[in-house]
Amino acid sequence: MPMPALPFRLTLAAACGLLLLGGIAAAVTVDGEDGGPTSEEATPAASDVAPATTAVAPVDTAPVPVPAAPEGVTTTTGAAAAPTTTARSRPTTTAAPARTRSAPGPLVAPKVGTYGYDATTSSNGAAPSTSRITVTVEAAGSEGATTLQDISIPTDQLGQRITIRSRVAWGSSGAIVRRSQAMGADCGWQPPWAQYAGGLKVGRTWSYDTRCSVTTPVQATVERRGSRRVTGTSTVDAAGQSVATWTIAVDETTVITTPLGVVSVRSVGTEQLAPSLGVPVAKDESLSGTGIAPNTTSSLKLVSLP
Repeated sequence: MPMPALPFRLTLAAACGLLLLGGIAAAVTVDGEDGGPTSEEATPAASDVAPATTAVAPVDTAPVPVPAAPEGVTTTTGAAAAPTTTARSRPTTTAAPARTRSAPGPLVAPKVGTYGYDATTSSNGAAPSTSRITVTVEAAGSEGATTLQDISIPTDQLGQRITIRSRVAWGSSGAIVRRSQAMGADCGWQPPWAQYAGGLKVGRTWSYDTRCSVTTPVQATVERRGSRRVTGTSTVDAAGQSVATWTIAVDETTVITTPLGVVSVRSVGTEQLAPSLGVPVAKDESLSGTGIAPNTTSSLKLVSLP
């Protein structure tokens, strides 16, 4: 049975868009009317996780590719030593000292306020399209040493602006997404999942496999599974300043199952997380799956801070 366009698109807009900052690429509009190191599991601390009642069946995920660093990212290397001469009239030349890059540091909760991003998308060889996205971070209280925030991300779907709002717990386990809401749908993730793991360092790998049930407007089950790996460090110019970042390779799949059919969207890319700001400052990804045009790519760049 073909999936009617309106429920199909509403389901994808509300369910596939339930992402934190790293998933702003959910703002893709649906086309058509029919349907290394051993990884370590990121386990949220008890204080970061809301009670979960639904068990999640494990789902295998594809290996995470390591894309090249995005445009605008710079790395620091030492200058090569000039040769030393022994001629009587010529002084010895010494190598220029290598510059050292400071480590990105620990992850902190972002400052409350609005963050501006330039989002650029292209597909199937078409000219890129750029729009401005404003992400809002609001305080939502605390639980002991854990900071709670509501993070709202706008996305264009069906010719209208839809806002996805996620409750995030920031603590020793990293940034843990507990629930997401869009278009009246309330997705309580079972179990809560780590957008960013605690104790970030090069080689740190974590995975997640979570789901929820929503009504948008039909009953749907949303599954999200993925893996992330810190592949290095960089220095990125963003919002008028130079910031140290962790380079994170991401491979994530969202599957929405309804009585009318199944929607599946995969995102593979690299993001630059500035732990001192608590937000990604750049991201490049490729998208594929149900209703996604061929060769669809998306990029983000932070352009303003609170």
